[in-house]
Amino acid sequence: MNARQFTLCVVSVAVALSVVLGGCSPAPASSATSETSAATPEEVVERFYDWYIGEPGNKLAGGVYRSSEYLTAEFVQQVNQIITSFDKGGYDPFLCAQDVPGNLTVEEAVVSGEEALVVVHEVWNPGTEYELIHDVEVTLRKVDEAWKVAGIACAAPDAAAMTPEEVVQGFYDWYLGYIGDPASEEMRNPLVDGAYRSSEYLTEDFVQRVDELIASFDKGGYDPFLCAQDIPRSLTVDVAAVSGDEATVVVHQLWNPGTEYESVRDVKVALRKVDEAWKIADVACGMPESASLMPEGPMPVTPAGAVEGFYGWYLWYARSAGNPLADGAYRSSEYLTEEFVQQVDEIIASFDKSGYDPFLCAQDVPESFTLGEAAVSDDQASIVVQTSFEGHAFTVKLSEADGRWAISDVICAEPGATAPEEAPQGEAQAADWQVFADAEYGFRLRYPI
Repeated sequence: MNARQFTLCVVSVAVALSVVLGGCSPAPASSATSETSAATPEEVVERFYDWYIGEPGNKLAGGVYRSSEYLTAEFVQQVNQIITSFDKGGYDPFLCAQDVPGNLTVEEAVVSGEEALVVVHEVWNPGTEYELIHDVEVTLRKVDEAWKVAGIACAAPDAAAMTPEEVVQGFYDWYLGYIGDPASEEMRNPLVDGAYRSSEYLTEDFVQRVDELIASFDKGGYDPFLCAQDIPRSLTVDVAAVSGDEATVVVHQLWNPGTEYESVRDVKVALRKVDEAWKIADVACGMPESASLMPEGPMPVTPAGAVEGFYGWYLWYARSAGNPLADGAYRSSEYLTEEFVQQVDEIIASFDKSGYDPFLCAQDVPESFTLGEAAVSDDQASIVVQTSFEGHAFTVKLSEADGRWAISDVICAEPGATAPEEAPQGEAQAADWQVFADAEYGFRLRYPI
């Protein structure tokens, strides 16, 4: 068959999985013109998708698709039922996906009387080494002498024919689609629901290991498939490295795109052939072999990036891996200066039987943290960090070297407090300062008398 390719000019389109968002775009004229009546099945398919994702607006939102002249009334009703069946999240029944492809390639129609079949190749990441193609089958039927779309089959490819990249892409497409829109209040948790257990993309032993890992979490934890406690904005699947019946695929996670905090984190997905089909056998979260379990985080090229990276890891470790102070895990952190690590070592060594966390300025672990605006002056910066504890905040000092910011101190005083203009210098003088401790907020500080 001859393929006909057309590139879609996508203008600010996002497929709303919750299917309840606002924003509408007018459908093509409802009356069948002579031009429409004369259109071939391929042309009808091209025109439908060109309108559906090539023009601004979410056609699922508000049921805009219902007035399309390219769809039969029966298919519109079928789509209505599909969308109604979604509990939370879902997929786009016209694209058979949760995202919008880069372009589409339409095959020549196979016509049989009053019916026709058109295969549409959805091209993802076109023109790059990550290019992938998913197929959907569009069925058309003649209605009043005009071809109309009567059905779209979202048939999955033969598992045995899927490449490692397609398996990884397929799993994460499903996984993120199951979770739903992070901005909504109707997200689902595939870990809590155990939905991953029935995934055709995972080996049985990997499912069992994930079960055991989740069961080991006392409080908190992380997502073993995403290697994070949050959801990345998007994922890019790299080219697989294949060796016999084993393969490795690197997945690039994009966080905070288009902002000063934008970063890319990588996870390595290991696959193994099971009954001639590739399946995911493991997900490595980029942790080095050292006992510190310090995973690779966002590059600290901004003060906020360094603070966000360190405390994101620190809270995860404290909630699910152990005590980062007792384990000494903080010592290998790329987000801390060597001098500050030594300073923390000395603080901890000074504790007799109890103390506080010099990174959190508290004796307990908060659920979350937020960052204030960074105050930057040449190669020095400071950021106020507020935690989920009521009224609790502290100031993080940073220094920059070779384009990378690192935390050089944590001031466990209220953000509004200011240091004396002529602070005493040297340990001997500081040792004579008065110690003030606040048990409620879990901090202590020295001040001159």
